[in-house]
Amino acid sequence: MAKITNEEIAERVEEIRSLPKGRALTMCCKKLIVDLKDSYTLGSAKVKLSGVRKSIGEKHPALAKLILSEADYAQLKSGWSSKVVRDQTNMRPLRAREILHVASGVLANKRSTPRQRAVALMLLTGRRPYEVLVTGCFRSDRKSKAHAPLIKFSGQAKTRQSPLANIGEFSIPVLDTPKVVLKNLRMVQSAFGLDGLDSETFHNRFGKDLHSECMMVFGGDFSPKDLRSAYAAIADSKYRTKGFTDIAYFATILGHRLLGNKELDLAAAMHYKDFELVSEER
Repeated sequence: MAKITNEEIAERVEEIRSLPKGRALTMCCKKLIVDLKDSYTLGSAKVKLSGVRKSIGEKHPALAKLILSEADYAQLKSGWSSKVVRDQTNMRPLRAREILHVASGVLANKRSTPRQRAVALMLLTGRRPYEVLVTGCFRSDRKSKAHAPLIKFSGQAKTRQSPLANIGEFSIPVLDTPKVVLKNLRMVQSAFGLDGLDSETFHNRFGKDLHSECMMVFGGDFSPKDLRSAYAAIADSKYRTKGFTDIAYFATILGHRLLGNKELDLAAAMHYKDFELVSEER
């Protein structure tokens, strides 16, 4: 079977938009999901489907039908869980002071480029590239204290297409002075000017370059996902709330919550336990 192209997906989206609620709409949505799964890996089909949902609009009846099945999600989770097990039996050492010194130095250097500042902010805030540069809304948090510097964040990018996922505003610890972090976030968002850009286009245009920038700024094989994992490990060592396990704290600060913001998604948070702080940094 020929792979469904982006142009064909766009045509299907227009067809779905034109249909009222009913059998024809249901069949059209099911056909698109089948074709996406036949054309791409399940993970890639999920990403494509997320883009389709954004194109359809927030109130269209098709949104309830353009979702992978429970069996599909179970398959994704199974593969994901296997990777987590492999990662957690081969954790990478991390020198917290060293990497934080690099990130803070980038923000302090007037000659740093917007791209360099962006990757530094990925570490210091723990947010994804798309959140730092496109969807993220950041503001000061009155509860911020010297021992636990906080800012407010909204604009979570990955919500697994669930209407129950945590997409509201919540407090996050930052690994530098909140005032400095907020100033630089405004600076890079203004410099890139990507407001409203969809996630697929963003990753196609900037994904490889930002990955390369991570390695150039921090050295070694650091990816944006690695910076999010490093953030979680460092924040956990500095600010973990009493009574929380490390994974529960990871889920809290990374925004992994389900069921109307009431239940922590520990399985998602486990995916970010990649680093072990070297002994002198604990």
